[in-house]
Amino acid sequence: TAMAVRVLRESAAEADRVDRAHLLALSRTASPEEQQQAAQFLQRYRQDAGGDAANADLAAWSAYVRTLLASNEFMFID
Repeated sequence: TAMAVRVLRESAAEADRVDRAHLLALSRTASPEEQQQAAQFLQRYRQDAGGDAANADLAAWSAYVRTLLASNEFMFID
């Protein structure tokens, strides 16, 4: 959640937030395909979360950050 709060605080546009999350977790920006997948993930998560927009947004970004931290790219060095 702390990383999600940081990403939300440091960037305003969603694409910039996705890049920031990738930079923090993976030391690289997101590819165009990852940008598209992130946008779809975040939109679906917000819809499913319901409630007020701020809490749904934080919940969506927290979930997205968890997916990055659980990725093989984060866990293993090539």
